[in-house]
Amino acid sequence: MAVILYFYLYENVRKKGGKKLLFAVAFYIIIITTMVSLAIMTSTKILIAAAFLFFISDAILAVNKFKVNFRLADYFVMSTYFTAQLLFAISIGGL
Repeated sequence: MAVILYFYLYENVRKKGGKKLLFAVAFYIIIITTMVSLAIMTSTKILIAAAFLFFISDAILAVNKFKVNFRLADYFVMSTYFTAQLLFAISIGGL
């Protein structure tokens, strides 16, 4: 999924920021994908959901910024982001 996202955004990211931005985006995608992978390895469902929602939030943000600007993007970004943060907190707190 991360590789598909990177190549989907590639041309627009390159146009807007050149090789430096391409490297930064690739590095960030690797970090976020690692986070999701590590969450999956814990087998903790709430942590997996949190990591996945965080990934989705960032993916929507990136698509909105670099590919297709859509009206409800902020709503989807913030709702998935805050839900992810809540789930991260719950997973740490053990609720």
